[in-house]
Amino acid sequence: AYRLEGVGLYWVSAFANSQTHIGEELGTQGMLCSPLFRALQLSQAAVLVIDAASEVTRRMWCMLESVVATRHGKELLLVTADGGAGHVLTSDPAPADTPLPCPSPCDYAMEFVMPEQVQRNRQALFPAERLNAAATTNLESASVSNRNDAKMIIEVVHKELGGFERVNSDLRVLGAAAMFKLGKVTPDSVLAFNEAAEPFALTGDGCTFQKAKSMGLELRQCSGVTFSCKKIEDAGVQVLAQGLVQASKLSIVVLDFSCCTQVGDAGVEALGSGLGHAPSLSSVVLDFSCCERIGDAAVQAVGQGLGQAPNLSSLVLRFSHCQGIGDAGIQAVGQALGQASILSSVVLDVVSCMQIGDAGIQALAHGLAQAPSLITVELIAVSCERLGDTSMQAVCQALGQAPNLSSLILKSACCERIGDAGLQGLGPFFAQTPTLKSIELDFAFCPRIGDAGLQALAQGL
Repeated sequence: AYRLEGVGLYWVSAFANSQTHIGEELGTQGMLCSPLFRALQLSQAAVLVIDAASEVTRRMWCMLESVVATRHGKELLLVTADGGAGHVLTSDPAPADTPLPCPSPCDYAMEFVMPEQVQRNRQALFPAERLNAAATTNLESASVSNRNDAKMIIEVVHKELGGFERVNSDLRVLGAAAMFKLGKVTPDSVLAFNEAAEPFALTGDGCTFQKAKSMGLELRQCSGVTFSCKKIEDAGVQVLAQGLVQASKLSIVVLDFSCCTQVGDAGVEALGSGLGHAPSLSSVVLDFSCCERIGDAAVQAVGQGLGQAPNLSSLVLRFSHCQGIGDAGIQAVGQALGQASILSSVVLDVVSCMQIGDAGIQALAHGLAQAPSLITVELIAVSCERLGDTSMQAVCQALGQAPNLSSLILKSACCERIGDAGLQGLGPFFAQTPTLKSIELDFAFCPRIGDAGLQALAQGL
């Protein structure tokens, strides 16, 4: 799953350590200071090979190494073989997950299936039943070939890893999270989450969450959710919203509703309310692209919820091709931005939202003007036929009040009402913003832009 540029080193415990002289291999400075665990600390990731019988989940050394790796923040890649084919679970797309040609009409702005979807398709072939045992791991009763090894491990667990209750919880959550990623939940995996000793993150499908919630899943220790919600309906979104109310430690929310034709205002309004009950939120990504049933009421609820997130620092909202969203919805987003005092990064995508006009963008700009910590802004308003020069002027005036702004992406191609007056406001803004280091502009196919606008822009640069 990692590109090591041809110079990567691999540590294989079974070969790197003498299996008959473990005591000598571990040295005299303590087990966690031994070459084995120093290698774990220095690694990019660790690999756990799961056999057909899942025996590895009942081996004391293997489980100890797994928990130490995760305690050091290393990704634990789960690898197995089935029917002559290898399978691996990764947290992010692997180099092999290259984009594929996409025949789906929903992917309106791209010609390929993105790597994240390729990753999901690949991991769907992983034999999930081999992870069942991981959700009930008991390190204290795990097997080990040497009694002295068992004594050493027990001592380390008690003295340096917080005891067996905490270690077992970490291991069980690790297994349960891997199962969740594959769309599989069991009473044991739900119990592992509910009894988690440490914060955990969930990645998977929104429908899987709905099933887990029906089995009693609680999110008290959940710190992040990344869900693809392609087949979910309003009822499922409402279940998700109810879960957020319990998630006092939730800091990261990534929800992909793109092309969900069954999600409407009722579900998203509940989601907005749920976001308002997650006080630790710092990063939010919501993608409603091509959700034809979503309107201003839904966006207003989301805006109100985000306005109650005092720690919000990063926000991505995608509403492209949502014809039911107009100025009222974007105004609510602007109000939320105005309450986000530490917001540093904003991405707003309203491609082909034909009901959004100057009034909405002006309100958005007013919110940006009240976010003094802004560093990065990306506004994608391609093919918005109601946007004109007033919008560009308002955005420039607002961003001029962001003293730390370093990166700006502004895309308003195919907006026929934007002309020279809009670009003339950009020139002075650039000249008066010395912190700005990166600029990307796209005004292609804007027929009212001529030499005067480009000259003013060039003078500012």
